[in-house]
Amino acid sequence: MKKIKEIVFQKKNVFIAILFLSFFPVRALFYNGIYYFFDLILNSGVVSNIYSFNYMGNLMGCLEIQQVQEALGAGANMYYSIVFNFLFLVSFLSGLILIKRTKSSNDFSLINWFLLMLFSFSLFDALEFFIMSLPSIIEFGGLFKVTARWVALIEFSIILLMAIYLFYIIFYKSMKVRILLIVLPTSFISFVVWYSYLGPHLLPVKIL
Repeated sequence: MKKIKEIVFQKKNVFIAILFLSFFPVRALFYNGIYYFFDLILNSGVVSNIYSFNYMGNLMGCLEIQQVQEALGAGANMYYSIVFNFLFLVSFLSGLILIKRTKSSNDFSLINWFLLMLFSFSLFDALEFFIMSLPSIIEFGGLFKVTARWVALIEFSIILLMAIYLFYIIFYKSMKVRILLIVLPTSFISFVVWYSYLGPHLLPVKIL
């Protein structure tokens, strides 16, 4: 118990707490930025003229999806696929770098916490997919009908396996303590505050 107190009451934990208190706002801004960047590069801003960037960090709305399909044709699916795979790649590479850096040093630096945050963006998506989306997809027999769902299943499975490997094999005790007592509680607070209060006011979802 004394050892746990020594770990928790350290100055760098303030940075960790602040970092993960900002987790969901930063994630939303990052995702919005990626959607905008690739839209600008691939579509000359067509998608950005239809969708509004929002606190969810996703492109939302049935009418908006229809308009994008009409505007881009077959290019719409390619655009969504590129963005989705890029976000996966960012988290996957962050996880790999984190594994390498943690193995080579006993000091878990502030850069490593930032890498953990980037990795956790897709980890949250993976948990959301397996808990919320996958059961209904399987129930209605949609898993085998759309290739993109198989890609999502594979990529999110990789992220989950990496998370398990990091936590149980790579991270040492003090790291696990900080994750359980600092990262998870502050991330939960970030989730509640962002999705219930700040997000809808600062970046509301505008549906046509």
